[in-house]
Formats: sequence, C-alpha cells, structure tokens
Amino acid sequence: MKENKVNNESKEITEQKTSRKAKSARKAKGRKIVNVIVLLIQAVISVLFAVTAYKFLPGKYMAAAIAILVLGFLLTFLLLVFSVHQKKGSTLKRVLGFILSLATIGACACGIFAMTRVHETLTGITDETVKTKVGVYVLADDSANTIEDAKDYQFGYTSNIDEENTKQAFDEFTQKCGKELAKQEYESAVKMAEALYNKEIGAIVLNEAYVSVLADMKGFEDFTTKTKKIAEHTFEKKVARRNKTNITKEPFTVYVCGNDTRETKLATSRHDVNIIATVNPVTKQILLVNTPRDTQIDLSAHPGNMDKLAHCGMYGIDCSMDTLANFYDIDINYYGQINFTGIISLVDSLGGVDVISDRTFTTTTKCSLNDDTRYSFVEGQNHIDGHEALAFARERHALIEDDLGRGKHQMALIKGLLDKMTSPAVLQNFNGLLDSIKDMSATNMTADEMEDLVAMQLDDPAQWHVMTYNVTGEYLDAYVYSLTSRMVDTMIASPTQVEQAKSLMERVRNGEILTDYDLEKK
Repeated sequence: MKENKVNNESKEITEQKTSRKAKSARKAKGRKIVNVIVLLIQAVISVLFAVTAYKFLPGKYMAAAIAILVLGFLLTFLLLVFSVHQKKGSTLKRVLGFILSLATIGACACGIFAMTRVHETLTGITDETVKTKVGVYVLADDSANTIEDAKDYQFGYTSNIDEENTKQAFDEFTQKCGKELAKQEYESAVKMAEALYNKEIGAIVLNEAYVSVLADMKGFEDFTTKTKKIAEHTFEKKVARRNKTNITKEPFTVYVCGNDTRETKLATSRHDVNIIATVNPVTKQILLVNTPRDTQIDLSAHPGNMDKLAHCGMYGIDCSMDTLANFYDIDINYYGQINFTGIISLVDSLGGVDVISDRTFTTTTKCSLNDDTRYSFVEGQNHIDGHEALAFARERHALIEDDLGRGKHQMALIKGLLDKMTSPAVLQNFNGLLDSIKDMSATNMTADEMEDLVAMQLDDPAQWHVMTYNVTGEYLDAYVYSLTSRMVDTMIASPTQVEQAKSLMERVRNGEILTDYDLEKK
C-alpha cells in the first residue's frame, strides 16, 4: 500500500511537471507568434515609410532614416527573441521590445500620413484648367430670381469679347427656359451695362471677370449692389502644356499672378500682380521682373489687339502667360496663381513676413469690402501679418509712383515670402502651410516637381538670392480691346527697359550672378 501511494505521488508530480512544461511551451510558442507578428508589422511599415519618404527626403536624410529604421528593427528583434529564451529579465526585455516596436510603428505611420497629405494637397493645388463663369444679371429690385423667371426678357450680350463662352452660356440658358431667348448685341460691356441701368433691356449675360472691371469705372461703382445674379454657367478649359524642365538642375520661368478676387475659391479674373520669376536652382538666384498691370500689350487671345495686361487674366491664365511670353520673347514654363484671400492665409500661416518699404505711408485702399482698416508702414523693414500684407501689396494711391510703386511692393512681399518659405523651420511644417492656401491657389507645376524642390531645399538650405526689376514707361489714356467705348489709363512700356529685362532674365538663366549695379542700369 505504502509503495503504491509513493508511486502514485511520484506519478502525479511527474504529470504536474509535464503539464507545467507543456503550458510553458505553449506560452513560449504564443509569445513567439506575437513577437513575429509585431516584427512583421514593424518591418512592413518601415518599408512603406522608406518608399513614401523617397520623394521627400534628400539622399543624406534618407540614408540616415533607413539606418535608424534598420537599427531599430535589429534592436527590437534581439529584445523580443531573447525575451523568449531567457528566464531572468525576459519580461523587461519583452516590454522594452514592444515599446520600441510600437514607437517605430507609430512614428512611421505618422510620417506616412503626413507625407501622403502633403502629396494630396500638392496634387490639389496642381491645376491645368481654366475655370470661367458667365452670369445673368438683372437690376437688384427686379422681381426675377431665376433664369426661368426672366425667360421673356431681352438679354444683352457682347460678341467681340468672350464670344465662345457667351455662346455656350446662352445654349444652356435656352435649354433651361425651353425657348429661344431674345438677344440684343452691344459693342462693349460698358454699353451693355448702361442699357441695363437705363432699363432698355431686362438682363445681361456677362463673363463674371468683367464685374470688377465695371465696378472700377465711373458710373458703375455700384454695379455689385445695383444688380443681382440670377443664373450662371461654369465651364472649364484645358491649359496648353508648357515646356517642362528638370526643376532642380535647370533654369525655369514662373509667371506669378495675383488673382483679383477675395473669395475662398479661385476664379477667372483680372490679374493685379504680373511678375515673371526667372529661377536658377544651381546658382540659387531668382530674378523677379514686374510688368505693371496697366501696360499696353498685344493680347494673345485676340492677336493684333492692344489691351491692358491686367485684362489678359479675364481670358484665362494661359492668355496672360502667352501674352507675356511674346512680350519678352521667352518661354514661361509654369504659373503660380493666388487670390487676395490666399495672400492673407499664406502670410498668417507663416507667422508673418518681413518686407522692406522704400517710404513711410498709410494705406487708402480697402483690403476688402468688409475691411476698411487703414494700415501704416515705416521706411525700412516691417514685420506684417496677412491683412497688412494684402494692404501693402494693393496700395497705390498713397504712393508717389502709383502703380509702379505698387509693383515694387508686390515684389518686396514675394521676396519676404520666399525668404520665409525656404527656411528649414517652415519646410518642416510644409503641410500646414499648404493647407492654408489649397483652395485659393493654383499652379501647373506637378506635385512631384514641387516635392523635388522641397527635397532640394532641405538638402541645401542655403538662402536664395532674390533680385527685383521693375519695368516702367509712359502713361496715357487710350481705348483698349476689352473696353472699346471708354478711354482708360494705360502705360507704354519703355523699350529700353523691356530689353534690359530680357537681358537680365537671360543672364540668370546662363548662371551669372547679378549685382545691384546690373539692376540699376537703364
């Protein structure tokens, strides 16, 4: 009996030991499976991060990132593997391994998310289409509120300007009304607006880009309040492809324009800002050439007809680019367009910028219909926020040189923006910067090209050398293509200065470093 009892106890102990070993083996196997899964997730997301970062990070940063990821993976692997086979300190090693792995996975996930958002935002800014709106306007006190309400009205229109878009709009309006609309042709938008004011016609069909033109003319300052829009037709037109370059190794030219709108979306309108930026990425030199908006220029959309440069924007960004390209006999590779609201958002997102003013003055021009603030600037350096930046760039009446002075201030603002935007601190928050202007700016530069520029600047954060040149000329009243019935202020550009501007652009493209003396020569 006693012997049987001892045998049973021995057997029970053996079974317990076997059970504990089996349980321990199952736990070890479970830990191995979990460790392998964690390591696989870390490896996969590390590879995804490297692939995503390849377009953003320069070579030296990319190499460092890969080295950190590889070392992190090896350390995690060792901690997790040894935690399985060792009894002493295994829990601590396993916990440290998991913490390191989760930290790596989290950092890579955040990096991938941020870079993907940057790419998506850049893709959203890239735009090679011209969006145009044609509206139907009636007097503000008219009972008609829709195009159907006005189907029996007589509609004024102009055929010598914007003929194609006007025809498309009429086709749509006719279809909506279910009948042919009565039309009356006028020689200009001014004559047509006069007829509406005098109630000779019930409605007018007008490209919305002309609204700001009319509102700036004597007798029509109240156009936006005296009329109302009861219908609109929106359509898009593809911008012709331009000659692209190796943007980090070859010189290129950008047409920088400020869109004459204050809404949060870009629309075809006049261009208050018309600056050609010649960029040499090798010498890190940028030449900004300002052509005043009142410059008389041969309109590319209607060759042989002279118009104000600002009016080119009403026919689309491609018209402004082609017109200036012909004027200076150059290729313009890209455009960058931003509206008034975008300027405010961009400057504020940068925490303000520094601009140099050549005089002390107080603004007289409204920043917007709702902002009648008068802003003051001192001679020399001024640190300004978004609203001050817009006021600084738009003011001309308080300046002795009027529109020429405004052009100088616009280039000073661009220089301040470039100085701030190319700093490493700002590039690290590039996504936030883009978010601030994504609905108020556009460019035909591809997302890949913009990413290449960011990577180039991160690799070599040396400051860019920005120079400015302002083309001037003689002012006189003249009839222009877009306003045939009234004389307006125009400027005949100095042929000598136009040639000087062409020469300076060519020298920058050829890699020469310009001096202040070069820019002062006439």
